[in-house]
Order: sequence, then structure tokens, then C-alpha cells
Amino acid sequence: GVFSFQRFIWHIFNEIGHGSRETLSESGQVMLLHKIMNDMKPGFKYYQDSSQYIKFSKKVLDMLKEFRTYQVTADDIGLVTSEKERYQDKLYDLTHIYKYWLEQIELHNIEDLNIINTFMDVLDLHPDVKSLKDAVIYIDGFHNFTESEFQLIARLSKRVKTINVLLTHKGENKTLFRKTDASIERLQELLGSAVKIVHFEDQFRRSGKMGLIQLEEYFSDNRPMTLYDGIKITESPNIIDEVTNVAREIERLTADGDVNYNDIGILYRDQGYIQHIHSIFRRFDISYHVDCKVPMYSHPFIRFIVAVLECYMRKFDFTALMDVLKTEYLTDDTERDFIFQFENFALERGLTRSALFKDELFTVRKIRSAEGQIIEKDVTEEVRDLLDFKNKVLTQLSDLFNRFDEAATVKEYITIIHGFITEHGIDARIEAEIGHLEEMDAIIKRDETEQAYNQFIRLMDDAYIVFKEDAVTFDIFYETFKDGLLNAEFNLL
Repeated sequence: GVFSFQRFIWHIFNEIGHGSRETLSESGQVMLLHKIMNDMKPGFKYYQDSSQYIKFSKKVLDMLKEFRTYQVTADDIGLVTSEKERYQDKLYDLTHIYKYWLEQIELHNIEDLNIINTFMDVLDLHPDVKSLKDAVIYIDGFHNFTESEFQLIARLSKRVKTINVLLTHKGENKTLFRKTDASIERLQELLGSAVKIVHFEDQFRRSGKMGLIQLEEYFSDNRPMTLYDGIKITESPNIIDEVTNVAREIERLTADGDVNYNDIGILYRDQGYIQHIHSIFRRFDISYHVDCKVPMYSHPFIRFIVAVLECYMRKFDFTALMDVLKTEYLTDDTERDFIFQFENFALERGLTRSALFKDELFTVRKIRSAEGQIIEKDVTEEVRDLLDFKNKVLTQLSDLFNRFDEAATVKEYITIIHGFITEHGIDARIEAEIGHLEEMDAIIKRDETEQAYNQFIRLMDDAYIVFKEDAVTFDIFYETFKDGLLNAEFNLL
């Protein structure tokens, strides 16, 4: 099989078993750290002000990842000293955050940030692992390793038949390949004479066409090109024509069935091409995948959840309420016109928060009489359906927000949110949407919708693992939960 280090580890865990520990997503780890630093705030020497910001929790998480990856202990940090008082105060706070974090993940039985450390401990308890016996391991695609990965390679070398590490190197260029040299030296330190170095002198060609060979040499050695066999240059006056020509060429190549979409790769100059690829390839009915990170906040369901929470925090602020309505998860297709009518009425009259609940502000229209006087006209019957729509939505949200007011723990908050989603059939709509997209062969959109809902569920699980039954203000829950939604990304590979 082909594995990353992490997938390899889970492959072995599936064979030998592994004590169940809670696994937090990165957003869940940020939640945990934010909670920890709020608890520790009175004892901080330097980070008392910074600890209240969720972005600072992310920075601390990045540091902890580095510490765990490179096997730096809390005691190691504690040994560092400085004559600068501010720097020493930072180290003091970081040391105590690190120690308390270790205590908390042990207390709550949460998986380590670096699973390699856990794997090596478990491996020592299982001397006979069938998958490793007489195994030949190839490690390719790396130019350097973290310290924990070096330790894992050293540990595995005693359990398998052979480990082959493939590294790119040119002996005459020590500066360019300094990381490769450092990797070789570290492996020699750990394994000694067991390290055998084999040089491959054959020059690998990715193509037999001289134009492509020279193109590769141009990029690697800056050699001038003289031949263009295998290269076709097409000029276009603008991006739209350029992408359209590419789409036509793909259509021509795949017409006879000898070439598939997954045989074709496109390199584009910058992000400005993506929107044109989306629109033009859709017009040509070409299946494609753009290798870029897409934030989940672009999905209507994630925007809906964030908007509902913001509407509560901002006490029915008009903009937040409209963000809820425009996702259309609380309405159906027949009510779409009411959304825009409601928006126009409220904007025209400058209504927000408590004023939105007053029907009389919607039922009076000011008009100019024949004499030029401004008079008020009762339009209750004209807006009856609009009022019913408005009051229905406001009642749904008011009931939810009243339950939030009565809750005091994260378990209650997430139970209320999940109940709201199921009571109003939003989960059923998501399921129907996924089924519809699959029938339409809109695979990417289907995957995005499925992942958006799963991320929402995963964040609720993380929130419960971190906070349990503890009393927590809604502000802290909102800040950490919203951050998890805003920073999540689709995995569409």
C-alpha cells in the first residue's frame, strides 16, 4: 500500500488494536487551548491580555505542534533562561501552558498532537506485528524529516526487513541539498553502519519528446531551448479565450475515449484563472478538480449556522437576521419573495432588533395627499402574508434564543442547536440536497455539502469533549465554535 506516516500508523493500529482515545480536530484543539488559557489567565506573567483572543490560541497550538513534533518537553523550555525579563516571563507562561495542556489531554483521554510518539510507545508493547515482519518499506517524496519521524524510522528499522529512503541529491551542490545532507547525517547518527548509501547515476526522462526534455532542462539548468517537439503554443487575446481554447482541446482529446479527464493536468498562472475555469468548464460539461484550499464558509449551511449564532449575539440585528434568511434553510422556495419584501420594508423604515417584532411599523405607509400633506395609510391587508412570514421566522429564532438564555453549559448549547436543526427539518433538507446533487452528478457540490454538515457535527463533538458539563458563558462557546466553522476547509482531493 501507499501511506503517509499517519496512515501507516493507523494501518498498524487497526491490526494490533489501540486503546480508544478522543481525537480532536484542529478546531477542537484550539477550543481546548482557549479554555485552558482562560482558566490560567490570573497566573500569567506576560500573556494575560493575549489569552482572551482566539487567534492567540491558534499561535500557541502551532508552537505545541512544533514542540511535540521535535520532541521538546516542557522541562526543556523551562531550562531556557534570558536576562530580558519580558522574554523570561513569556517562557514561564509557555512552560505552564504546555504542562497544563499535557495534564488536560491525559485527564480527558485526548490523542496527542503528534501520534508518532503514541505509536512508538504502543509498538514497544507488541513485539510481534504481522504487517511488519519481513516488510520492505520505501520512503519517498521527502527531503528532510522531523525528529519524531527520524526516531520512528530508527524504531522500525529494528522490526522490518529493510527500509529504503529515497532522497534527491547532487554531490557537487552542498548548499542546495543541505537538508538532504542533514537527513543522511541524522540517520547515520541513529543507525550507524546500518546505513548504506546507493547512488543512482541514470538520468530519468519524463518524456521521450525532445521538446519536453529541453523544457525540463530549461527549468532545472536554465539551458536554452532549440526544439519544440511535444509542445504546442496557442496565443489568446485574454483569459476567457485562453481557458475556452483549453476546454476545446480537452474536448477534442477525450472525444474518442483514448484520453480520460484524469490524464490531463492544467497549470494556471494565478488565482484569477479559477473563476473562469469554473464557469467555462461547466459550460463544456468537463469534470475537473482545482487543487486549492476552499473555505467551508463558502457553503450556505455553514453560513447559516454562523449567522444564527451571530443573530443571537447581536440581539436580532437586521444584517445578521438577513444573513440567516438568505441561506433559505428556514424558508421554502415559495417564500423567497417574502425575504426580499421583508428586507425592503425594514431598510425603508430603518428597522432593526426589537422594532422588527412590531407589526404596526410594517402596516403603515406614508404617502403624500393631493394637498401635498404626508398622511399615513393602513396597509395591513396588503402585507398580511408578509407579516405571517416575518412572525413565523422571528418566533422560530426567538424560541431558540430563549433556550440559549436558560442554558449554562456547552452540552446544553449543542443539544439546543442540534434540536433546532432537527425540529425544523434542516438535517433532512441537507440529506435531500446531497441525494439530489448525486443524481445530478454534481460530485464536488455533493462532497462539499456532506463535509460541511459533518464538520458541524464534528465541532459539536469537539466542544463536548473539551468543555463536558462545565459551566461556560455563551460568549466563549460562540467564539470558539464560530472560529472552527470559519477556518474549516474542504478536502476535495
